[in-house]
Amino acid sequence: MLKNKIYTFALALIVLVGFSSCESYFEGINENPNDPTDVSQDVLLPGIEVNLGFTYGGDFSRYASILTQHAKGETRQWASINNYSSFLPVNFNTPWSFSMYAGVLNDLKILKEKSAEDGSNYYEGIASILEAYSWMLMVDFFNDVPFSEAFQGTDIIQPTYDDAASVYAGVSTLLAAGITKMSEEATGRTPGADDLMYGGDGASWVKFAHGLTARMHLHQKNYSSALTSIGSSFESAADEASVQFLAGSTTAAPWFQFNRDRGDIQVGDAMAALLSANADPRESLFTPTFDGSHPIFIDGRAVPLMSYAEAEFIRAECLLQTSADQGDVDAAFASAVAAGCEKYGVDATAASDYAAGLGSADLNAIMTQKYMSMYMEPEAFNDYRRHELPALTPNAGSAIPNRFPYPEEEILYNTNTPAVDIFTDKVFWDN
Repeated sequence: MLKNKIYTFALALIVLVGFSSCESYFEGINENPNDPTDVSQDVLLPGIEVNLGFTYGGDFSRYASILTQHAKGETRQWASINNYSSFLPVNFNTPWSFSMYAGVLNDLKILKEKSAEDGSNYYEGIASILEAYSWMLMVDFFNDVPFSEAFQGTDIIQPTYDDAASVYAGVSTLLAAGITKMSEEATGRTPGADDLMYGGDGASWVKFAHGLTARMHLHQKNYSSALTSIGSSFESAADEASVQFLAGSTTAAPWFQFNRDRGDIQVGDAMAALLSANADPRESLFTPTFDGSHPIFIDGRAVPLMSYAEAEFIRAECLLQTSADQGDVDAAFASAVAAGCEKYGVDATAASDYAAGLGSADLNAIMTQKYMSMYMEPEAFNDYRRHELPALTPNAGSAIPNRFPYPEEEILYNTNTPAVDIFTDKVFWDN
């Protein structure tokens, strides 16, 4: 993996940095603003990866972390978002329209088409895997989304919303196609340093795709299938998928930029209480004031898209859910906890000692420790919705929102946009 290499040449091309969660107006998300004959794969790919990392680790992370109580909004806009009163469609224009549809997904379409045309199977395979990741992300937080009719330009300016389960079926197809492509011998143009995640290494992409397949099965409670897929995924922290950001005013990681410029979010009370109650070795790393000096949210952070710790927690949960031997469950649980500590810099011995001290694993222990290990990662909200563990008290009212609202732009300009209630409507796998 290439986490520690510097890719200044690629990141300098990214105009997306400096994104905020403030509302913006973006029209024409179904139009193709780029000419695919003018942009080569080695220029498209790093931009896609950084855009996806910035969006997942930025807007999606901030909103999801309010709902999981990893974080709390203390002042200005985020104080009202914290009590759900400003969890409004207008706030989701940027992550939906600009970041995902007009940004990541549109560029992935171009990358895949170009790669299929010139026989560049590794670029095509990477595009399929990242496209699967992106569609799964959209379904997990919005449910039904424009899929089959998206990106048709002026032919279809108000695409229909595909059933979320059918989009997940498309995700499964994309992951299988990506695994096939990345398992072959590379042909045509081949990615190298422009692939900021894995440097064009096919085996690493295959492991990531298997991990995503396991995540997809886990969401749907297909525990046996998830266990099979995770067995072909990450073998150590060196395999995990992340996007490395750089120190600098425009190339820094998303949480660093937000904390430096805004400072109206802090660690959540529920997270802080669990860290303290468990004498967690990461407590001093997670709880400092959210500003430019926070020890985790540094400017040169590698934003995780999927970590080895997550893979190990998937394995532990699936072993438990399939009635495996308790000794195997406990071993997987201890490995997951230790990996979750080590990824934040806890010494390996201290991490193992902490994991050993937790004792035998049940579902509450697995999900609570995964919740702490997935600090500020959007996937933690999916875990919470699956089991409602750890138990959380709503910040206001009687319920925590089940999902993100559709953005204001979609409501105004696409008559196919479903009407939803974020407190009562759920994504398809949460029913």
